[in-house]
Order: sequence, then structure tokens, then C-alpha cells
Amino acid sequence: METQQEGLKVSGTSTGRIRHAVKNGQPLLGVTHIATHEWPHLDEIAALTLLTIYGEKAFPGISSGFKLSSVSSYQIRKSYGEDAWYELLSEGILTIGTGGGPLDDHYDDQGEAHKQGSSTGRVAYFLGIENEPEVKHLLRYVDHEDNNGDSHSLTGTSGETARSAQFFMLATAIKTTWRMMRQEKKEKELIGKVEHFMNMIKMHILDQRAFIEETGKILSTIQKIPLPLMTPSSERITTPTLVVTRSNSERASAIIRANSGKDVVAILQIRSNGQFCLFSANKSGEVKISQIDDVVKALRSEIIKWKNKNLPAAERIRNDWQETRKEGYHPGTDELYYFREGGMIFNGSLTQPDVPGLVGENVKKFPFNEEILIDIVTIALEDRYWPKESHVECSSGKCPASDPEKNYRCNFFSMGLYRCYTNRKGMKS
Repeated sequence: METQQEGLKVSGTSTGRIRHAVKNGQPLLGVTHIATHEWPHLDEIAALTLLTIYGEKAFPGISSGFKLSSVSSYQIRKSYGEDAWYELLSEGILTIGTGGGPLDDHYDDQGEAHKQGSSTGRVAYFLGIENEPEVKHLLRYVDHEDNNGDSHSLTGTSGETARSAQFFMLATAIKTTWRMMRQEKKEKELIGKVEHFMNMIKMHILDQRAFIEETGKILSTIQKIPLPLMTPSSERITTPTLVVTRSNSERASAIIRANSGKDVVAILQIRSNGQFCLFSANKSGEVKISQIDDVVKALRSEIIKWKNKNLPAAERIRNDWQETRKEGYHPGTDELYYFREGGMIFNGSLTQPDVPGLVGENVKKFPFNEEILIDIVTIALEDRYWPKESHVECSSGKCPASDPEKNYRCNFFSMGLYRCYTNRKGMKS
């Protein structure tokens, strides 16, 4: 017979003590709030559901009631730092899909910022139910959906993944609801549930109507920038293209993708509040992940340079190439989030709307204006492009900036571009 461990009251307890309790599987008492990021995805909602069904052993009292809320991931990072999950637990708040810690899929097992699995999978593992047959389809489906962007990524899938997805399609969800209602003798609730599903279908129809209505407007205002000096990662007939859209529409990137060919390797969306995001075609093989690494390094380099202007020498942010290329957040430039596997860079998002925008005309308030931002993205993607004054040397595998006698200051080199690293490495070998 399994012996129940004595629980630890988390309220006011040190983070070190809570870490020890978590490591040893000790129940955590006193969780009164569960929080996730704003506008949660299916992943976080499924993770919350697992907690309410299976979480009583790990968090005694959680199944009988708690307050559910959303939090600002950006403010959590600013206020609590790396110990956010444990600090918040000491206040009785359990965070899912944000705040770091073992239930945040944006960090790996070592606490490094790296998208790994899903929050639903993390919760299942934490609760020890990851091998329960009754949750296998949920875990497989959510993990696939959360790591591939949208449910349309299931198109063309087969085998176990497609089988798991079928359990959560609308038609199956309706049949499952009716079956459970008959089993639980809740026939009187039928009409209310029918109206619920009617509203869901209505939302889909209205969303498609808005998508169609916005398509013409979005496509008529996009800017196409050819990238003739970008090395393609696959055979290509057309010139690689960066598409820039100045739009607040949540559908902008989806509309552009749905109406573009393989020439479009990246979409840069700039919003009126100064936030921006970059979506690349790395998953389809149209752009290499090293090229997106260059984009995020170049952007972070520019942010660091801009911030360091107003910092004393002792407090200046270090521009380390190995650090600025990393996934997730980078200390000192946490206005940017890099989802490496998806080839996406975010300065704010639907789930983090309060992140300060980085694009504006006032050079004292913003590191980028639109022209500078587009130039940096273009330079990073065009990996065969060199500064005009040093084109001959750079293209031949030499780095003029490495020669102290020339005193040549190269903006490209400070960006941490892979081509510059390759040149310097080649010169040393």
C-alpha cells in the first residue's frame, strides 16, 4: 500500500524549500489560484483540465475549487526572473504554460528557454499520468497541434497522430457529448448543448467571412522584397521573397501564406503599436534555420547597441553570438521571443500583448524604424550579401574587420552573422 507523503504548505515558503519538495514529489498545499498566459491555446486549456481531474494528489484541495486567472508573461519575467514559478507558488499561485518551471513548455528540463513538448504533456508527466490509456489521444493530439502552429498542420498526417486528432474534431466532440449525456441522464440539457455547438459553428463561419473580406485589403498593401542573394535550401525557380505587411490583423500572415507561392520565404508583420513578428518558411524547407538564427542575432545586436547607449560601462549588455542566437528570451532583449523550431520571432503576440513595441520613428524610444528593421531582416536573410566596400575580401572568405591595422569597423560583423563567423573561422584554420 502506497504511503501518502506529508504535504508542504507553499504559502510564504522559500523557493529552495519548494524546489526540494517538487523534486521529491511532495504534495503542495495551499494553491488557491491557477494562472496561464493571456488568450490561452488549446494546450493550456487541456493542461488546466488535467489538473482539475488528476491533480488532487500533487495539489491537495485543487479539485474542490480554485480561482482561475490569466497573467502577463512579460511582467512575470520582469518581476520574478528565473524563479518565477517557485516564487508564485509561495504566493499560492500555480502557473501553467508561463512563468518557467516544470509546467511551462517554453523551457526545457534544465530551465533553458527552449520550446519542448506541450504544457499538457508537462502536467501529465508531473502528475504521473503520462502513460494512462485514457489520456493518450489527448496528449498526442495537443503535442502535435501545439508544435505545428494550427490544426491544419494535421493535413496529410496518418497513423496514430491522425487517429488521435479524430477524437477532438467537432463531429466527434458532438457525438461524445451526446453519449456522455445519455450515460449521465442529462437529456434535459440537450437543447442548451445544441445551442452551444451552434454558436461554435457560427463563430467558424463568421471567421471565414472575415478572412475572405480581409484578403483583398491585406494583399493590396503588402510590400514584396526580392532576396536574390539568399542561398535557397532547395531547388528553386523563382527569386526568394520577403513579404512585409503593415497591419494589425490577426489573419494577415495566414492570408499571405494562403495566397503565396514558394517564393515567399518569410513574412514580416509590423503593427501600429510598434510590435512586429517574423514568420519563416523553414518547415517547408524554403529557408534554413541558420538564416533565421542570423535574423534574431542581428535584431538582438541592434537592440543591445541601442540600450547600451544609455547604460554605464559596468551595466552594459554583452553581445555574445552564442547567447543572442538562442531560442526563447535573451537577457537584456526580452522584448523578443524566438521560437526556433517554428522559425518565428515575436516582439509581442496575442498571448503577450503588453510587450513594448520596438518599432517607431523616435530614435530615443525605439531601436528600429520600419526602414532599419526591414534592412536588418533583409541583410540577415541574404547570406551572400556583403558590404560594398569590403565585398571582394568578404566574398573570398576573408574578414577585413579582423585585421587591426585596417581599423575597419564592420556593422555586419557586430550582428553575429554566420557568414562572418565562417570567414573568421576559415582564416584561423
